[in-house]
Amino acid sequence: MKKSLVLAMAMALGVTASAYAANPFSDVPAGHWAYDSINKLAAAGVIEGYGDSTFGGDKLMTRYEMAQIVAKAMAKGANVDKLAAEFADELDNLGVRVANLEKKADNVKITGNIRYNYADYDEDGYATGLRSRIWVNGQINDDWSYTGMLQNVQNLKDNAGNEKTDFQRAYVDGKIGGVAVEAGRLQLTLVDGNLYDTRADG
Repeated sequence: MKKSLVLAMAMALGVTASAYAANPFSDVPAGHWAYDSINKLAAAGVIEGYGDSTFGGDKLMTRYEMAQIVAKAMAKGANVDKLAAEFADELDNLGVRVANLEKKADNVKITGNIRYNYADYDEDGYATGLRSRIWVNGQINDDWSYTGMLQNVQNLKDNAGNEKTDFQRAYVDGKIGGVAVEAGRLQLTLVDGNLYDTRADG
């Protein structure tokens, strides 16, 4: 595998460095097409080159060397799930945990719903309104998940733009020891489900 090809893949890792150091590689001139990317990856500690201060961009790279780059990028928080899945065996040999990558790559779910209501009270008039909700659910790890819900309610009766938006749900579910725990702002359900759709903080 050519290093130039691998570098093009590495540029998609999203690794950022807080500051650019001077180019550490004597064989990568300032006008080279990959100069900025190599500098960024080197400053972030993702690539090291060889002991003689060269990058060796024309040399072939082994799968183990590429796996080391992926492992270092993962340690920096880069989203490299596809590369990690490709190099799972080599990363495993390096002691990098890559189990459940498919699950973690898609661990956030965003859904929503809209409800319109109209009620006629005969002589007492009517009520009409629109309620919109956006739900965010995801996994923190194997034991913990989180839920958030943003709600907007609009009173459509008077055309005055009366509306309210707030966080109705923001909580985590998990286990501490063998005890199931829900913590945060969550739905309050009492009397075997007969009272619901309100909230409690705790």
